[in-house]
Amino acid sequence: MAEPLRTRLSAGLLSIVDREAAGWDRRRVGYAAVLGLIVLLGLYLRLRRLGAAPLWIDEAYTGWAARNYLNGLGFSDPIGPSSPYRRAWLTTSLPIAKSFEYLGVSEFTARLPSVVYSTLSIGVGYLLGRRYHTLLGYLLAAFLAFDPVILVWSREARMYAPLLFFYLSSVYVLVVWVSEADLRFTSVYPYLLVGLVVLGYETQRSYLALGASTLAFFLLVLGSRLRRRDEREVARLDTETKRLLILATGALLAAGAYVAVRGIPGVLLAPIPETWPDRGPLYYGKVVVVHYPVLGALSWPGMAYLWRRYEDGPLLVLAFLLPLGVATITPRKAPRYIYHLYPLLALFGLTVIVLGLERGWRAVTADGSPSTADSAIRSASLLFVVLLVASPVAAYGVTTSLYDPPTHPERSDWEKASEWVRERADEDDIIVSTRPELSMWYYGETDYFFRQHGVSSAEFQNGRYIHTRTGAVYLNETSDVRQLLSGSQDVWLFAGKKYYQRFTSPDARQLVQSEFQKHENPLWVNMEVYHYDVTNKKA
Repeated sequence: MAEPLRTRLSAGLLSIVDREAAGWDRRRVGYAAVLGLIVLLGLYLRLRRLGAAPLWIDEAYTGWAARNYLNGLGFSDPIGPSSPYRRAWLTTSLPIAKSFEYLGVSEFTARLPSVVYSTLSIGVGYLLGRRYHTLLGYLLAAFLAFDPVILVWSREARMYAPLLFFYLSSVYVLVVWVSEADLRFTSVYPYLLVGLVVLGYETQRSYLALGASTLAFFLLVLGSRLRRRDEREVARLDTETKRLLILATGALLAAGAYVAVRGIPGVLLAPIPETWPDRGPLYYGKVVVVHYPVLGALSWPGMAYLWRRYEDGPLLVLAFLLPLGVATITPRKAPRYIYHLYPLLALFGLTVIVLGLERGWRAVTADGSPSTADSAIRSASLLFVVLLVASPVAAYGVTTSLYDPPTHPERSDWEKASEWVRERADEDDIIVSTRPELSMWYYGETDYFFRQHGVSSAEFQNGRYIHTRTGAVYLNETSDVRQLLSGSQDVWLFAGKKYYQRFTSPDARQLVQSEFQKHENPLWVNMEVYHYDVTNKKA
């Protein structure tokens, strides 16, 4: 009688645990201590002043979804159930809602789930890198713990940290399934992978590119195996080749079914929004050059080495290049949209560094065993590499900026400006905002949306355009602003960072400058408040 599937899966999990626990000695304990230190330092850098910066617009959407869920309104925009917001609800909004429920609503608790995801990713990076070299595992863990760009987006109440975790975990499980389990269906790995695929897909549609990479890998290996055979009959194929054939066929059918039911992902075909810059096909190459000049340059020989040296090497390379290619042809581009690919880029670049260090160590030892001086060289080399990989982390540790680390883009501080207006505005005053989602979060009810260009999520009601996500009325024409000023109520305008950008028209801004009193404060980052006092209105 065949062994029950549950028993086989349990045995598979136990074998993984037993393999990791076997052979533990003092040296392994020391290795674990080093990894633990990396994780703890990474956790500290993530928690440090986590709630200091106010939410920005994308975090506000996620925050509102979690907050409304707790209030029985479902995952929705500020206006409520009439505008559902189910993006990454399972892996992002729901954990944030639970964080709000148990720890209270704040910027810190909104970002805490992302910190958990990103801290777990450090361990996954270590496991992936260690498969190819012990030192590579530590360096990749250090990259994930200390790299400034990784740190920035690991502290956001958005789906970027969850996506990186699920993507990197999926790559690791795929690699182990290929190299250790020979793609056996009775191993634990395909079932782990199914769970990761569901969670990754629910987090961000860009995760789907990993499916294309996996399919390409299956077809590549299957084609190589078939080319080496004289007979093509399935009956004559070995068991592993049959598995590959089944997996490749299944993946092709799944991809076809997805396109037939859901269509081609809209992000690939959607035009660039009016207020979004056209960054061109070379944009991500420039991003890599700016943020990772050393690792980016070394990644190419690293990819070539892993492709040739390891059975699962092509899978790693395809899991990086194909999603990067998809992101390149996608009209809307930003550095955070390839955030989940940065660990693989680091893996390739660090592979070359590790190989160079290993060759250097061998060159200075006579019998392969290092002397005291050689050990010192190793330690110094390791320190050099860590600093090379994440040198700006020192600046991160001492910065006094509200938005740290310093590489984080400074956004508008709605919190302090809202507190100032709350102390001065009357209950019946009119509130206008360039970001009603944020003024509603920090101030409260917002009446009007000051935006003339890139008007979206709008519905025409009773002769006015209504923002369907907040219920605020659009001031999308200068004449609308003039009509507002003809009333008998004071008007307060929250002018965030977008006020001076392409979201607003020069004519509307000029009217505000001439009729409103401007208020600024050095503590308000990228924020101004304009007040129209009706008592001073000229006859």
